[in-house]
Amino acid sequence: DLSPDEDLAAPFSDTAGTRYAPYVAWCAQRGIVSRRSDGTFGPDDPVTGYETGKMLLCALGYDAETEGLTGRMWSLQTAKLAVTAGLFSGAREVGNQPLSRQGACLLLTNALQLQEVTYEDGAAVPGSLMVTNRFGYSLVTGVVAEAGEATLTLKDVTVNGAAAASADGVYSAALAEERLLSDQVKFFAKFADPEAPAPEGAEILPGSLVAVNESGSELVLPVIG
Repeated sequence: DLSPDEDLAAPFSDTAGTRYAPYVAWCAQRGIVSRRSDGTFGPDDPVTGYETGKMLLCALGYDAETEGLTGRMWSLQTAKLAVTAGLFSGAREVGNQPLSRQGACLLLTNALQLQEVTYEDGAAVPGSLMVTNRFGYSLVTGVVAEAGEATLTLKDVTVNGAAAASADGVYSAALAEERLLSDQVKFFAKFADPEAPAPEGAEILPGSLVAVNESGSELVLPVIG
């Protein structure tokens, strides 16, 4: 963890003396960001899809040096690893062009659903999902069996990829319509008992409920909570 007053030397000529210099230096020390050929960082420049992808891969635990995310080929290696890991799933803006807010939100949401990694004998070993490790939420998927006024009854529920029959049941949703029947939904939730997840007492992360219909299109649903 980085304290705001931690004494880290700014490695870039255009961040020295700024309030965010220690944070940039902390990221630079870990290979998350790197300097340009002229020694600058470009703090006011737009962030590209590849740059965002690299930072999120490092946040997931991937080592920049080990994975080749530094040097002249960093963008190519970032693209390869991000595709393999699933970070770029559904993304249309990735590349060396500036990333929109919507594109950044998609990559951030994808990252939350991916496993963080540690290293053993130089190889990345997957662990728990980022959303679980960092925030205590679980990734929940299920099929809509019934849609009430403000509820969805789910069956075939999985929690972090594992079947969880105890989590089948009624969840609160501000938008619950018959057209969602048989659609798959996914969302992030905190359960009162993570060892025995159940709808009762589940805290759904607002804005995380997504319905996926048979055509593969997604619909973001508002959540009561």
